[in-house]
Amino acid sequence: MLSCRACPVALLRYNLGDFDGAHAAYKQALQFDGRSAPALHGLGATLLAMGKAPQAERTFELLSQLFPTDTHARLGAGSAAERQPGGSVRAVAAYDAILKR
Repeated sequence: MLSCRACPVALLRYNLGDFDGAHAAYKQALQFDGRSAPALHGLGATLLAMGKAPQAERTFELLSQLFPTDTHARLGAGSAAERQPGGSVRAVAAYDAILKR
């Protein structure tokens, strides 16, 4: 797993509430390394903060597929699923996957 050189800037933007800027920075980082766990985590969190739960869930699911032992990816997927109508079943499945490890 490579480091994410753009992630400190993206995280700063996120912490300042500049979610559009954070989103752009994480997307740019992923253009260089589409498997960057820090960038995918950050993108998922940013999408959740922007109210884009379906996109966040897909991002965390991708992260879970790339890094099956990443508990935070499953937690993110569950959290994103909970924020969607009818998502409770998917949320429980995401949380259950953590417990089965």
